[in-house]
Amino acid sequence: MFAGRFVCTLGFEFRPCVRKYFSSASAAVRAKHSAVANPCGRFTRSGFTSERQSRVCVPSKCATFSSTMSSTGNNEGGNAHKFSILTVCLGNLCRSPAAEAILKKKIHESGLEQLVSVDSCGTGGGNPNWYVENGWSYHEGDRADSRMIRIAAERNLKIDSISRPMKPADLENFDLIVVMDAENESEVQKAASYWGKKYAELAKHKVQRITKYCKRSGGVTEVPDPWYNGGDSMRRVLDILENACDGLFEAVRNQISQAERK
Repeated sequence: MFAGRFVCTLGFEFRPCVRKYFSSASAAVRAKHSAVANPCGRFTRSGFTSERQSRVCVPSKCATFSSTMSSTGNNEGGNAHKFSILTVCLGNLCRSPAAEAILKKKIHESGLEQLVSVDSCGTGGGNPNWYVENGWSYHEGDRADSRMIRIAAERNLKIDSISRPMKPADLENFDLIVVMDAENESEVQKAASYWGKKYAELAKHKVQRITKYCKRSGGVTEVPDPWYNGGDSMRRVLDILENACDGLFEAVRNQISQAERK
């Protein structure tokens, strides 16, 4: 069994993933911000509206796993480094928890719990200043959307994540960060730039759109936010995520196999 650490050819060593759960936001904090929440209880960057801006998917070729890794052959303390994946969406309520659940199921079924880990987070739930000092995420501490939990359960997927915003340490601790759409990607890059040059550089090399890993190309370049539509929209999101996670997990597993042979 491979027991070394993964090293990125970019020149820095990935450190083990440290999962952190964040406590629920206090009632006082929720009350403070409730006056500016939209009728659906969700913020939007371009004003408080009841509908999300629609997105148009255009055809693109699916990408392959871009980070080349190799084993150092070291086994400090007998603990293998886990290749860590972070899934990211807006509020960490629907899409990223679903992607986390899909990947966890694949990891478990493949017996790779000792080598691969996954977590999820959000980009503030729509608060444009979520990443600044004393910034906050509207949904922090909330359970995933109950509709997505129920619909995912129909596919034998267990969603049990607690919403939290991305933190600077995530860019250091995770080996691969996959976002759902262009807005998520922009928010992560913007936050990383605010946190400093080191984080901006990490984001540049680690952040990718999850749809790049789709094995069955259908012209989808983003995972649309199903928050306002629910039902069939959430089922469609699960279809896209299962497709993308098939390719992503296959790429990670291939890299592990290559490392074991060295």
